[in-house]
Amino acid sequence: MDTNTILFTPTANLTSSTLYTLVITNGVTADSGQSVEGNRTVGGHEITFTTKGSSFANFTAIGANYATGGQYMPPFVESMIPAPGIKVAPNAKLLLTFNEPMSTSTISTVNIKLKKSGVIQTITVTTDNNTRRTVTITPSSALSAGDYELEVLGAVANTTGIPMRNDQNAAMPAFTSRFTVSGSTDSTAPTFQATFTSGATEIPVNDGYIEFGAGEVLDPSTLTTSNVTLQRGSTCETATIQYDPGDNSVYLVPSSVLAPNTTYTVTFGTGVKDLNGNPLTSSQAFSFTTASTVDSAGPKIREARCDDYTCTFFFTEAVVNATQADSANYGASVLNPGNFTLTQGPIGNPTQTSVSLSGTTMSYDTVNFSMKVEGLTIPRGNEYRVVANAAIKDLTGNAIVTAGSANQITGAIED
Repeated sequence: MDTNTILFTPTANLTSSTLYTLVITNGVTADSGQSVEGNRTVGGHEITFTTKGSSFANFTAIGANYATGGQYMPPFVESMIPAPGIKVAPNAKLLLTFNEPMSTSTISTVNIKLKKSGVIQTITVTTDNNTRRTVTITPSSALSAGDYELEVLGAVANTTGIPMRNDQNAAMPAFTSRFTVSGSTDSTAPTFQATFTSGATEIPVNDGYIEFGAGEVLDPSTLTTSNVTLQRGSTCETATIQYDPGDNSVYLVPSSVLAPNTTYTVTFGTGVKDLNGNPLTSSQAFSFTTASTVDSAGPKIREARCDDYTCTFFFTEAVVNATQADSANYGASVLNPGNFTLTQGPIGNPTQTSVSLSGTTMSYDTVNFSMKVEGLTIPRGNEYRVVANAAIKDLTGNAIVTAGSANQITGAIED
């Protein structure tokens, strides 16, 4: 029997378009009696996921609604590495980033092709299982010098099954990009640069994340909590890691607010590799000391954008984003639908009709300080008003500012 694996089987089917959190408490222990150490500050680990909505059936079912907005908008390639026209080494790998989570069954060599002079090259494609947005393309051998073209066919679809192109164009390229292979094999190791000088002091405790720039594009699969660590003295702090290939930035997100007047160290281990497989030659560490004073200003809503299906609310700083599993903090969380009042109506009367958030999917972006709600039904051409209720707090416990309507925004519903 494999004692290192736990299989969780729900007693009933999960509800579609619903946020769930699987909590493993510190009551789970190893044979030695040591509790599980994960991303929970009180011990244990939790995994949050959202079930997908109603699956796309066929184009007959949605008629002319395809690509008209909301849930029927097709996914697209947000960025590709290498960028168009760039020269790369023979051992280069390719990295695609999509704008939303993708269906792994459609991310395959059937739908993603690398060509040289029209001849299909042998590759493997691997989807990042955490976000399902990034796809690594690995040639089976070093590429010979010359010009190459990458094609992503229209059959590639998002997690609800909406493809990049309609059924008549499923076998046609929906995205293409060209690059050139030249020179010798890349053997340069990656390096990192922090947004602060190592040894810096007065770092705010509630920035929400710690940002690092990489000297080369990284292999996302190597950015794990084993290879990138946050320590307070000799104690490891729980954190999650996000990587944006577009701006080549790594974001380390602590699971709790940093302690004031305390020294922390972030270490990138030699397990971190660039996209072409070159590891760090040695560990790279950055230390900083947090400020002795704690922020006392509350957050505000700085921007909101809504279409007929999705609304995204941006805050001026990091805010509490606890799920229902964290009962102590859920009341102050932006993932609590009870903390928002959303209305819509004709231009000039945005409070005419309440918009229910029940049954929607809510998610939080720790880097942009934004909350996205998907699954709405709002008439295009109208206005909306969102009011963030006073219960919402920032990471240090300051309530959202309500004076001067700093907790509300009115705007047009976009097409």
